[in-house]
Amino acid sequence: GRHCDLSSLSLMPNIEELTIDNYELLTDEDKQAINNLPNIKRIILDVDYQYYLGDQTGGAFDRAFIYYQLSWSSPVKWLYMIEDGNVLDIRNAISMRNNYRYSLDYIKENVEYKLTHDNNYNIYKLRETDCPGTYKGKGFYYTPRIEFNSAFGDCHAEDYDQPVHKVPRAYFEKIKKFCDENGIELVCVYSPISTDSRSIIDMDKVHETMSDFFNEYDVTFIDYNEVDSSILDCSKDNYLDAEGHMCGDFAEVYSKLLSTNIKSLQTESCEELINELYGKVD
Repeated sequence: GRHCDLSSLSLMPNIEELTIDNYELLTDEDKQAINNLPNIKRIILDVDYQYYLGDQTGGAFDRAFIYYQLSWSSPVKWLYMIEDGNVLDIRNAISMRNNYRYSLDYIKENVEYKLTHDNNYNIYKLRETDCPGTYKGKGFYYTPRIEFNSAFGDCHAEDYDQPVHKVPRAYFEKIKKFCDENGIELVCVYSPISTDSRSIIDMDKVHETMSDFFNEYDVTFIDYNEVDSSILDCSKDNYLDAEGHMCGDFAEVYSKLLSTNIKSLQTESCEELINELYGKVD
């Protein structure tokens, strides 16, 4: 969301979002940053190696959740559905049908909620079939602590030793060009996965590859997987799975830390902040 006091825009993915989605949502005239120029001075872009490394050709998700939120006058919405109609469930760009799909097990709980809470018409507070938590809006599922799933589910999980693919590179270059043309500072942030997960894949290699890539474009890269454990406890108890999906309370802890760090950039350099986070200073 927009951090008005920082003149910053956060592009942290809500549901699955590829680099092409980052770019199109950023430049969409009806909804995103272009309407707020020249007020926005900094963009915080969430990055994950699974969306950058390995073969990303033809990548698209079957749930066009974010495109439902764009108006029908948005050329981005139409272009995305036309170009990716063969792999998308287009119904999800028309309505929020995934929010209305409940299993029989949740009917009693959801009816009780609607009868006992003031905002009983707010569907975001209800439970969905594919998530053990409730949807709080703006892409945030608040999930309680459950048993940690140690398996990686994404098809790109094993691509940690691969180079950055040409498709995400091309759209990242467009994002960087948009920022440069509008006098916007671009900061890339890698949200942390659990320490247990880092022992399964070579996160040192990931950090090296991603750092080298962003250095090519003179873009600040903050990798929260490198953050000192005294600053952020990334034990598996705070996560749902190896992929890095966080429990609701830990997501709030991390979000608070991130927002505090972003605010600190008003008075200190990115290098100073990174050194503090990585435990390189007293």
